[in-house]
Amino acid sequence: NESEFASTYEWDFGDGTTGSEFEPSHAYPPLGNIDYNVQLTAITDKGCTDTTSKIVIIDEVVQYYIPNTFTPDADSYNATFRPYFMTGFYPQDFHFVIYNRYGEVLWESYDPNAVWDGTYAGTLVQDGVYIWNLTFKENQTDKKREDFGHITVLK
Repeated sequence: NESEFASTYEWDFGDGTTGSEFEPSHAYPPLGNIDYNVQLTAITDKGCTDTTSKIVIIDEVVQYYIPNTFTPDADSYNATFRPYFMTGFYPQDFHFVIYNRYGEVLWESYDPNAVWDGTYAGTLVQDGVYIWNLTFKENQTDKKREDFGHITVLK
């Protein structure tokens, strides 16, 4: 806001919300790749108005979380394992693999919503550390991403 001599400010953030502060702060939803037309109307005590607007572009950012421990036991808490994506990935190009310490594939999925229940060939795996490998494409750039990590199974 670089307006002078104004006493009232009317902001339209372009997403259905408004504000009346001199320099407001506004958070947009993390949908990604959306343009918002932000408009400010400055009003003086005598009723004169001046309006300006700018386009704000929200770039999508890849955000995901992968836990490092889970407990596939008889209770319903923390019983499955999977990566959790918030934004930025292309679900049709998703691959997630879990290996044992010998490099044997215990579980894999091409579905980002699928969960590993800690079993291999119908039997619950032993307590220990297992390796995972995640590959996916970014929505915005089609860039192929790969990540590795470990998961500790505790029963």
